[in-house]
Amino acid sequence: MGDDQIKKVYSWAIAVVVPVVCYLEFICELPRRVIGIQPDVLPAVLTWGWLVLGPFGITLLAFWAALCFSGISQNPFLVTFLPIAVFGLWIYRQRGVLLVRNSVTQIVISGVGAGVVTLGQYILLILSGVKMDVGASLIYQVIVNVVFCAVMGPIFCVFFQYLGIVLVPRKSGQGSFRPDREIRRGRIIC
Repeated sequence: MGDDQIKKVYSWAIAVVVPVVCYLEFICELPRRVIGIQPDVLPAVLTWGWLVLGPFGITLLAFWAALCFSGISQNPFLVTFLPIAVFGLWIYRQRGVLLVRNSVTQIVISGVGAGVVTLGQYILLILSGVKMDVGASLIYQVIVNVVFCAVMGPIFCVFFQYLGIVLVPRKSGQGSFRPDREIRRGRIIC
C-alpha cells in the first residue's frame, strides 16, 4: 500500500509542478536579460520522477511535460517528448546501481539529463530540417542549462520527498500493548 501510494503522490506532484514551471519559464525575462538564454528547468523537475517512478509513470510524465512545454514554445511535440522519455527510461534501467536519495546522484542525473535533453532537442530539430546555428552559442546554452539544472535538481527532489512525507500517511508503530500479557486489577485479599 505505501509504495504505490507514495508513487502516486510523486506522479501527481510532478504533474502539477510541470505546467507551472513551463509557464514561469515562458514569462520570466530575468534569465534572458542576465545570462542571455532561458534555461530549461524541465529536466530538473523530472529528475525525481526519473529516479523513483516505473516505466509507465516516466513515459506518462514525459508526455505531459512535452505537451505543456510544446504548448508554450515553438518546439514540435516529439522533439520535446523523445529526449525526455528516452533519458528517463535509460535512468530507469540503470536504477539498480544508483543511490536514489543521494544528493550527488541527483545533481549528476539532473545535469546530465539537461545536457542530453537539450542536445537531443537540437539534433531532432536539425534532422527535421530546421535551420539552426550550431556553434559557440549552442555550447554556451548547453553548459548554462547543465549547471542550472544540476543546481535546481536536488532542490526539486527534496521538495517532492517532503511532499511524499507530508501527504502519505505512515503506519504507526506497534505500541505498548501486547496481547500475551494480562494485567489483573482488583483488591488484594490478605
